[in-house]
Amino acid sequence: MKASLYGHEIATEQLISAGANLDLTDKGGYSALMLAASNNHASVVKRLLEQGANPNMQESTKGWTALIWAAKRGHKATVDALLQGGAATEIHDFEGETAHSWAIANQHTEIAKSLENRKKDT
Repeated sequence: MKASLYGHEIATEQLISAGANLDLTDKGGYSALMLAASNNHASVVKRLLEQGANPNMQESTKGWTALIWAAKRGHKATVDALLQGGAATEIHDFEGETAHSWAIANQHTEIAKSLENRKKDT
């Protein structure tokens, strides 16, 4: 998780190769994918998704997914990687918000458009 949090691609790759549980979570329910997404490490996000990390897990404090984290923080490349990796746009957090509504609230217009377009395509 720390390797993903800090965007350490080589360490992340070594851990994947060693058989790390990609969906393991910490006390707050945060997975390596969520930590990478919230810190805009798009290349780590892509690699975790390629290896089967679940893009739709929700952490246990606010119910945020990796996509909600990335959209809320304005991380366009990470949002794109998550969408390509199968992240669901319709998941609501514990307050009823989605990645799209967080993007709008934080004035990340380009991300909000991407998410809106994705909803129309599904």
